[in-house]
Amino acid sequence: MQQADNSNSGHWYRFDPTATIAPNRILQGLGGSEVINNNVNVEPMEMVKSVAWLNTLRQQIQSLDYYWTIWVLDFDPTREENRITSWLQSTDMRHILYVFITLVVIIAGAVWMTIRPRGQSNEITQVLTKLEQRLTKYDKQHNPKKGLRPET
Repeated sequence: MQQADNSNSGHWYRFDPTATIAPNRILQGLGGSEVINNNVNVEPMEMVKSVAWLNTLRQQIQSLDYYWTIWVLDFDPTREENRITSWLQSTDMRHILYVFITLVVIIAGAVWMTIRPRGQSNEITQVLTKLEQRLTKYDKQHNPKKGLRPET
């Protein structure tokens, strides 16, 4: 709606902006108003679908979006409880025990790796260091011009 000039004492009147458009363009819709060029596809998705790797990428993104929606956005406490309950009922207690023991070993290993002293070398490192020294000494005795390690 548009306000009339001041002589109409502030009353409103109806104004139809589509009256300036040709009626046949309205009847054709958006598809009729597009300019079709033989070299260019009209719809962008047609171009994506025509290139194999783009179409595969599009499908993988749609699949990821679907699983994100199912597993994350639609997740609620009752579904979580149902999944855990069904998993516990469907699996043998030995499997649950194996999973639990595996998790405990992984967590214990991670804790040990963070709290162990870093400056001290363990027995394997000491043995390997001695072996390297002996090999270097042997190599220097038998190949005096070349060392075991390349010079940098």
